[in-house]
Amino acid sequence: MQRRSLRADKYTVSILTKGITDRGDRRRTPRGVALVERFLRTQPEDVDEVLVNSLLDVFSRTGDLPRLEATLRRMREQGIHGSAVTYGTVVKAYGRAGNIGKVLEAWDELSREGLEANAVTYGCMLDACVKCGSLEKALEVDALGATVGKIATDDFANHEGDAAAGTAPRSSHSVTAEDRKSTRLNSSHQY
Repeated sequence: MQRRSLRADKYTVSILTKGITDRGDRRRTPRGVALVERFLRTQPEDVDEVLVNSLLDVFSRTGDLPRLEATLRRMREQGIHGSAVTYGTVVKAYGRAGNIGKVLEAWDELSREGLEANAVTYGCMLDACVKCGSLEKALEVDALGATVGKIATDDFANHEGDAAAGTAPRSSHSVTAEDRKSTRLNSSHQY
């Protein structure tokens, strides 16, 4: 693209970013990351949450937590709001690093942002707690996440009933911010 003087767009960069760590040749990762970071600096108007999430995933996979944190700061400075995917990726990264404090901090930030956790986010949180050796917290997350599983089970039952009634299935595979407030994780507990 550079040789042809073509301007990259966020879609192209996001797709390429997802492939940075999937190729198996880790020697190319720094160059790929440098190109994405240059895009973030030179075309900030084209940066969105999907592109940021792709870059966060690269840093999660490579264990580069300082750059993950710098990318999160840049995201906030540019007024880009994260999603459950964003925080699931961050939780996963800190879990891989064995940092339960940062895992809980990211989880609490998800709630402060008023975002809804979904089954994938709960899975990331559960996995991170286990990787950090915090089995008590994992059990707490599992109990909280059971709400997500119950909704999915009820949806399946509703779908069968709805099909018999000839109506569209009802679906809600996420826990609302209100649900989370009522069953909030105790992040003040020391592990």
